[in-house]
Amino acid sequence: MQMYMERTLTDCPLVTVDLTPPYVLRSMRDGEADVWTRVQNGTFGLDFRKTYEQVYGQGGYDALEVLFAVCGDEVIGIAAGVVRRTSGGARYGYVDWVGVLETHRGKRLGAALTVACLNFLATAGLRHTGLWTQENRLTAVALYEKNGFVKVPLPEGMSIGEYREQRADAGFPPLP
Repeated sequence: MQMYMERTLTDCPLVTVDLTPPYVLRSMRDGEADVWTRVQNGTFGLDFRKTYEQVYGQGGYDALEVLFAVCGDEVIGIAAGVVRRTSGGARYGYVDWVGVLETHRGKRLGAALTVACLNFLATAGLRHTGLWTQENRLTAVALYEKNGFVKVPLPEGMSIGEYREQRADAGFPPLP
């Protein structure tokens, strides 16, 4: 089951996570859509199989920063900071598709990717952000909570996208 989480960005920029060599973060480059797709499919499995074009190819972004975690020459992790507008014109942002291939987990790469996305969103002028994950991804939920996200119960019958846009249009009032 999907879970929605939010946090403020008033404490950003956050201190970046130090990675042990040979691990580094970098921005995705032109022509690397297939690389993103390979890592996304390897990280999230058959239930969430997507291509880069399906996820980001439609455009409509105020800003988009797709990040890679790299070990040597191999891309082994992905994440994105996404800034959009609601139909009412309000700007909102979210952390998207944070994932690290299983053979490279436990090295703080997910934390480094998440913090880099939060800093990107704060630099884009946002004061709040959100993300969604699966409730059964306990390691991811713990990582997000450690980085200031709180679980947000959705109103009955409302999708995460609808709720996020409603909160953005309302200026992200404090959570109950």
